[in-house]
Formats: sequence, structure tokens, C-alpha cells
Amino acid sequence: MRHTLTIANCRITGNVTGPGGDGEVNTVGGSGGLGAGVYVAGGSLTLVDSTVSGNVGGPGGFGSAVGGVGGEGPGVAFVGGAALLVSGVTFEGNIGGQGGEGGDVGGPGGGVGLLVIAATGEVRIERSTFKGNVAGA
Repeated sequence: MRHTLTIANCRITGNVTGPGGDGEVNTVGGSGGLGAGVYVAGGSLTLVDSTVSGNVGGPGGFGSAVGGVGGEGPGVAFVGGAALLVSGVTFEGNIGGQGGEGGDVGGPGGGVGLLVIAATGEVRIERSTFKGNVAGA
């Protein structure tokens, strides 16, 4: 049975995910945490008439070969869930995690605002605003 999380008329602000772990010899660093504001894995999410702001993805970990990916979806990360409804939500000033340092290549910075991966149902975003969000470097 999959459940639904409903968030209405809320301010989700000032949250930070953890950093990615450092890799061993000839490895890639770990990824920074996902979804500092809200993280949903499985189930459904309804987010309405709310503000998601000032959340920060954790940095990617050091990799002796390649640095880890910075934390993505610092506002909301919706991973492998069923249905997603975002309505009347402002995503503002969220910052993706910095990519980790690497012995050969640094990792990419994390994306911003809202991250959706492998949704199995309807994804609907309406009457929402994305402003001043910054991707990690």
C-alpha cells in the first residue's frame, strides 16, 4: 500500500542535507543528500499553497578518481513515487550542493528547487513559481 503525504499552507525553509562520503582508492565520491526541505521515496505527494525556500543540498564527497555529485533537489526530492501534485508553491533561494573534489575530475553540482526521479504516476505542477534558485558548482 502506498501512502500520500499532503503539505498545505506551510513554510519549508532553512534545511540542509548531509554531505556525500569520501571514496576509497580509484573511486567516485558519494553524492550529497537529496531533498533538504522534503524527501519522498515511494507514495504520493501533494504540496499546495506553500513556500519552499533557503534549503541547501549537501556537498559531494571527495573521490580519488571523480568527486561526488552535490546534493540535488534541495527544496523537494520526489524519488520513485506514484503521483505528485505541486500547486501554488513558491520555490525560492534553494541551493544545490557543491560537487565534490576529485583526484582526476571534480563532481558536478546538484540541481535546484524540485527533483523528480522515476515517478510512476501523474506529475502535475501548476500555479507555482521558481525564482532565485541556484545550482551547485
